[in-house]
Amino acid sequence: MKTIGSPGYVKLLQTEAARLGLSATTGISWPVETVRICLKQCRQAHVGLAFMPLSSDDPNEQAMVGASNKPFDYLACGLALLVSDLPDWQKMFVETGCGAGLQSG
Repeated sequence: MKTIGSPGYVKLLQTEAARLGLSATTGISWPVETVRICLKQCRQAHVGLAFMPLSSDDPNEQAMVGASNKPFDYLACGLALLVSDLPDWQKMFVETGCGAGLQSG
């Protein structure tokens, strides 16, 4: 799984934003050192992205819906939440009206 620290990941996000015509409104923050700084930056955003791979052999990645703080941090900051199109993420966040799902394909 690629993260913001993976080679080419930021460029991939920037390319996709450009393809969608969102370059002018899309900002990417590098990893931050403290939760306080992270939450301060979140409060300045509009959407929080909480993506997981659609398929993985890693048991940790298969059971992240309740273990990941990211969606809850975003919601606590008043951000719209966009999550992966995975059944457990859809059930927890989309079906409850707390977020929207990114449709695969």
